[in-house]
Amino acid sequence: MKEISKEEILTAWSNTELKTGVYIHSPFCKEQCTYCTFKGTLFEKNAFQRYYSEYLPNQIKFYEPVLSSDIIYSYFWGGGTPTLMSAEIMRNIFDLIPNFKECKRKLMEFHMCDWTKGQLDVLKEYNFNTVIACVQSFDRDIVKQQKRRVPKNDEVHFEFIRYANSLGLYTMSDIIFFDTGDIDKDLDRLKE
Repeated sequence: MKEISKEEILTAWSNTELKTGVYIHSPFCKEQCTYCTFKGTLFEKNAFQRYYSEYLPNQIKFYEPVLSSDIIYSYFWGGGTPTLMSAEIMRNIFDLIPNFKECKRKLMEFHMCDWTKGQLDVLKEYNFNTVIACVQSFDRDIVKQQKRRVPKNDEVHFEFIRYANSLGLYTMSDIIFFDTGDIDKDLDRLKE
């Protein structure tokens, strides 16, 4: 397989006339969930700081000619866990992206153990319109089996959704079907 250089990617992207969305990866996780195929990098403070102070800003600068063009119609922040970013880091990164506030469609995933009202306030400030409450399952035992951190109680999910909605943000939740081998129990859990 031929390796493609950053310059070739920039040229191809610059030559497209199609509207396109940008996915920005937040590769850090506090745990590696069993079900996840992405297997983010386990949180390490120095790597995390370098990513948001050097690597990502340099990538944004390199791709600025495209990011400032009118072909960009959306931004999706996924992970890993974008909500490991503080409100200050979010502002610093968002301010680097040309025309970011004006972009009409912006989404961010939230780990339910890491969100804060301050982060949601920043999303409102930067005209995000959708947040994804990464719930996975309301069955705490199944979530723990998948090596995923669990909020202290289910009210955390609902508080997040209520607060996001109060800011005018649309909310989605990702619920996963976990196959434990007992199909009836698994379907009942998903339905519940």
